[in-house]
Amino acid sequence: MCIRDSKKTRAPVPLEGFSQQHAEAASLREVGVKRTVEQTQKVGSVDDDAASFFSCVRAMVECRGDEIGGVSFDKDDQLAMDFVVAAANLRARIFGIAPASHFKIKSIAGAIIPAIATTNAIVSGLIVVEVLKLLQNSHKFQMIFVTASSSHPLSASAMPPPNPNCLVCRDGAPLLTCWLDTTKFSLSDFVTKVLKDKLGFLEPSIDVSDNGRELCLFEDPEESAENLPKIMSEFYLGDNAMVSISDYTQDLESKILISHRHDLDEEEHPGGFQISAQPSEKHPASCKRKAEDPLEEDRTAPKKQNIGAAGEDLDDLTIL
Repeated sequence: MCIRDSKKTRAPVPLEGFSQQHAEAASLREVGVKRTVEQTQKVGSVDDDAASFFSCVRAMVECRGDEIGGVSFDKDDQLAMDFVVAAANLRARIFGIAPASHFKIKSIAGAIIPAIATTNAIVSGLIVVEVLKLLQNSHKFQMIFVTASSSHPLSASAMPPPNPNCLVCRDGAPLLTCWLDTTKFSLSDFVTKVLKDKLGFLEPSIDVSDNGRELCLFEDPEESAENLPKIMSEFYLGDNAMVSISDYTQDLESKILISHRHDLDEEEHPGGFQISAQPSEKHPASCKRKAEDPLEEDRTAPKKQNIGAAGEDLDDLTIL
């Protein structure tokens, strides 16, 4: 069965009024027996499927109860097949999908496991081939796709070059620009919406330079919990602030220039921010040079200081 068989996609509607009457009729219905060709080609009604469903459950409990929990599906198991047909057609009706005959459902169910096993084997083999290239220091990697074409079952193309805007595959820490309303965004909003949801950081730490000092605004969620509600413009993250983001769990680093903007289109930017890999024109050239040469910044930058809840420097929490 396929959702394309439905004339119109709609929300699922539960089937009601079948439990009691079909449970009582379940013992009168014969399941787990072979059917004629005409019977397998026929699409049953919702009443037939409901009665068959309850009959299969009762037959399994009463006749094969010792197998419950350890039965493997086999399309030649008539009882199992009757159950699958009834359950599939009942579920199809709930989602507005046209029900199918016993013959069609059996042909689909019988092909699922072999198809998955075969495709997984092909893909696993192709992955091993690319890994061998990596071990041999070969850079002729390819993207290979498995297709349904009998004449061209495999389709290959050369790997694209590293994306200069990607946080993972680009060389060096990328410089990003983030436009947002620094008078409304809190540190919590910045961490959750921008760093985690948008950029994919898992455990980010946030460092910022202030008058020659390197300050750690956020690192451990528990230790920095009192800083999270602070408004960015009131907590070292105002307009034109340059922040360094690192995530040691993924070996990711990035620099983000915060640019204040209060007139972002809510429909175009529902999250309340816009982020780009292009540096801002307002960003001073000296900061650009530091971003391009992180080693130079490391040689001149002092040790980072952790910022407490009240904004004071906590010398006893200096991060080396």
